[in-house]
Amino acid sequence: MEWKEDSLPCFGMLNSALIDFENKQIFGWHLSVIIDFEETVENGMPSEEEREIVDPRDG
Repeated sequence: MEWKEDSLPCFGMLNSALIDFENKQIFGWHLSVIIDFEETVENGMPSEEEREIVDPRDG
């Protein structure tokens, strides 16, 4: 999913494998993770420094 909020790009992912899951009433919750970056570069994407905070690489 893609949308804009406050003129900035937002992205979301849904697990479509659960569409036909029959026990939705047992697992009636969802997880939402929102990361607000303070430093953005072109197109509202996070700067290298901020990306490294949430997605560190070992090499």
